[in-house]
Amino acid sequence: MKTVWKDRSALHIGNDRVEMTMLTGGGHIASFSFTPARGRTTENVIWESPWTTDDPLTPQHVELAKQYGGTPTGSFLASYSGHSLCLDCFGPPSDLEATLGVPLHGEAGIANWVCESDGPLDAGLALRAELPIAGLQALRKIQITPGESVVRVQEQVRNLRDTPREIQWQQHATLGEPLVNSESCSIAASVGKGRTWPLGYDGPCLLPSDKPFEWPIVDTEAHGRRDLRRPFTPPNGGFVVALRQNPAREIGFVSALNWELGLVFGYCFRSADYPWLTIWHENRARDYAPWSGRTRALGLEFGPTPLPMGKEEMARHRAKFDSPIDRAVPPHGKLNESWLMFLAEVPKTWREVQDVTVSEDKITLSEVGGAQTTVVARGALAFLRSDNPPGLFSEG
Repeated sequence: MKTVWKDRSALHIGNDRVEMTMLTGGGHIASFSFTPARGRTTENVIWESPWTTDDPLTPQHVELAKQYGGTPTGSFLASYSGHSLCLDCFGPPSDLEATLGVPLHGEAGIANWVCESDGPLDAGLALRAELPIAGLQALRKIQITPGESVVRVQEQVRNLRDTPREIQWQQHATLGEPLVNSESCSIAASVGKGRTWPLGYDGPCLLPSDKPFEWPIVDTEAHGRRDLRRPFTPPNGGFVVALRQNPAREIGFVSALNWELGLVFGYCFRSADYPWLTIWHENRARDYAPWSGRTRALGLEFGPTPLPMGKEEMARHRAKFDSPIDRAVPPHGKLNESWLMFLAEVPKTWREVQDVTVSEDKITLSEVGGAQTTVVARGALAFLRSDNPPGLFSEG
């Protein structure tokens, strides 16, 4: 149904277990939580921007963008909250694109997402956004099945032009307090080899530059051995790293466990579609607007691109990475991708998720001590395996 979230135009869907809100201005997933029933925690597990935002291209948004750094960065930050879609760049646009109005992370984050659902809005959404500068059309279908705490998301990118288009297509999932904190949270992911950000950080940087490492430990001279599974540990600062999904694994995952809440939030996806996980860690490092030295945010950003450098800078670093760094949409062609988002209640004795696997009708979470819990997800494996789900989107 249509709703309002922090004075922003939004769409809300849910069932008897979970509910989700998406902002139509920018397509950001602003909230995901259990419904208020049977005593479950109802905390939003998606990061909420601590600064004022507004619907893109409104007079208020334009003024906020100026305060938050101007174009291209301020244009994105002035509408950004939660889980954002980066399309068709991950990081800054080219100089030419910036002059044309493309913001940080591409046009999708400031586009108007039009709801085209032909059924009840409480069960699912079909949405469309136009990216005129890139010559692309983005489509998204969101479904929440009764009795499940799982969100199914199908996305499609269409090239409207006569020439092929190289794209960066990243899920910019951002988590924060209360789910993610330094006292009762651990991160898990199906990743191995990694590399730290080579371009410095806007504020104190907690990791050495351009250093290869193995998940989850990075050795640093200044701060000793840093365990990336534990967010927001002192000192204050930030970092960005790229982590390679296990290429031998069909279905990858990333998750956050909070044992005080007894809650695990996570994503599952096909590793071939999303071979890289980018972790962005902002712990009160940036002291300028709108961060103002008070922001804590953890980005768990999965996609085909290792680091948010934009296309030109990423191409200069291509040789450091052992897989493609973008995707290509053929002339008047299209690409499809699917992913799952889930919530699970777990015993408060859990301290670390060891694995998350997807079978035909469930998602199984395994704890390091051997305990397991399952989340009902009927047809989940077939959903992720399908390259072209039937009836995904009309051709109109």
